[in-house]
Amino acid sequence: MKLSNNAARAVDLYPDYWLVHFGMGLAQSQKDLLQQSIATLEKTVHLSPSFSLATAILAASYARSGDPDHATELMEELRQRSSKQYVSAFCFAIYAAALGQADRMFKFLQAALAERDPYLTPVDSEPHFDPFRSDPRYRDLLGEMNLA
Repeated sequence: MKLSNNAARAVDLYPDYWLVHFGMGLAQSQKDLLQQSIATLEKTVHLSPSFSLATAILAASYARSGDPDHATELMEELRQRSSKQYVSAFCFAIYAAALGQADRMFKFLQAALAERDPYLTPVDSEPHFDPFRSDPRYRDLLGEMNLA
C-alpha cells in the first residue's frame, strides 16, 4: 500500500511542520503501515509535544505493532499530563480501541461527548472504531450525536 505522492510531497516541502507529519502518520496508521506510522508520529510528537492526539495514535500504533510496553509508557505520560492540562478523553478512547477494550473505549467516548469534544466529530469515519460499529453502544453514541 502506497500513500499519495501528495502527502510525501507535503512532508518534503514542510519538513518541520508537525501537521503534515501528523496527517501522514494518521494515514499510515489507518492503512496498517504501523512501522512507518510509528516513525512519522514520533516526528510529529517531537515537533509538537503538546499535541496529545498524536501521542495517543502513536501509542495505539505501538500497541497494534506488538510493543505494548512503549504504548503503555506513552499513555501514562498522557495520563500524567491530564492532571496539569486538558487531554481529550477521545485520546484515551483511541488507545482503548487499539487494545480491544470496548467498555473502556465507550466510557471515554461518552466522556468526550459530555465535554463536547471536537475530536469526536469524525467518530463515524475513524478506522480505530471499525471493530465496534456493530455494538449497540456505538449506535447509541451516534444517535446522541444526531449522526444516526
